[in-house]
Amino acid sequence: MKNRASFSIVGLITLWGLIGAIIWHAEAMKRPQVAAPNQLNTADIKDLERLFHNYLVSHPQLLLEMESSLNQQEQAAQQASDERIKGAVTANFKHLLGAPGELSALTGAANKPWILWYFTQPICPSCHKSDHLVTQFLANHPDIEVRTFLWPFFGGEAVTISQLIMAGRYQNCATQLLEATGKYRDALTLPLAQELIKTHVKNANFDRLTKDSKQNRLTSALKDNFWLAKKLELTGTPTVIITSNDGKKVAVISGFSAQLTKELEAEFTKLQR
Repeated sequence: MKNRASFSIVGLITLWGLIGAIIWHAEAMKRPQVAAPNQLNTADIKDLERLFHNYLVSHPQLLLEMESSLNQQEQAAQQASDERIKGAVTANFKHLLGAPGELSALTGAANKPWILWYFTQPICPSCHKSDHLVTQFLANHPDIEVRTFLWPFFGGEAVTISQLIMAGRYQNCATQLLEATGKYRDALTLPLAQELIKTHVKNANFDRLTKDSKQNRLTSALKDNFWLAKKLELTGTPTVIITSNDGKKVAVISGFSAQLTKELEAEFTKLQR
C-alpha cells in the first residue's frame, strides 16, 4: 500500500531528534559541567526540552526547510524507482504480454494501441481510492486495453479475497467483484468482502464463487502475479503502468494521489507525442 503524501511525519520526527542532538551538543560544549547524554538526570532532560523548544520557536522557518528537503528527497527516490520499473518493463515486455492469462487479467480487450497494467489489491485503502480514479481515466480512452493484476502481498485474508474476486471469471463478474470490494474505503476484512459481494453483485452465485476460489489454478495465477511484480521491480500498490502495445513507450505512476486521474492524462499525453 503506497500513499504519496506531501510530508513525511516519520522523517520529520527523525530530523527533530537530530536537531535536538545538535542543539544539546552545542550547549554542552558551552557548558562542560553538564552531564554526558548517557548520564542525564531529570533536570538535564528538562533543560534539553527547554533548549529544543526555544530553538524551534526562534527558528520556525526550519520546519519549512525540513519539509521542502524531505519532499525533494522523496520525489527523487520515487522518480528513481519509477525509472527502474520502466527499465524492467522494457526488458521483460514479452513476459508481461504473456503473463496475464484468463484469470490474471480481470478486464480488457486485446489488440488496442495502448495497454494499461494496473497492480492493485482488495484490502488496500489507497487502492480502493485509486480504482475509481483509474476508471475515470479509462472512461475517456477506449483505445487503451486494460489488464488488472491482483497482487495481495499482505497475505492472509488479502489472498483469500483475491481468489474470490478472480473466481468471478467463471461467472463473468470478476470486474464487478473488484468494484464491489472497492466500495469499502478502509482496510477490508474477509467477512466485509463477502458482505459487499452479496450486496452489490446480485448476479453472482456466492456458493459457487466460494468453491471456485479454492481451485489450484487461481493459486497458480496469483503466484504468477507475484513473480511478475518482482520481475518488474514494483514496490507496492497501487501501481499503474501504461505502454504502447509494442512496449517501446512506457509510463509509470506508483502510489496513490488524489490527482491520479490528471497525472494519468498528463503521462498518456506525453506517450502519444
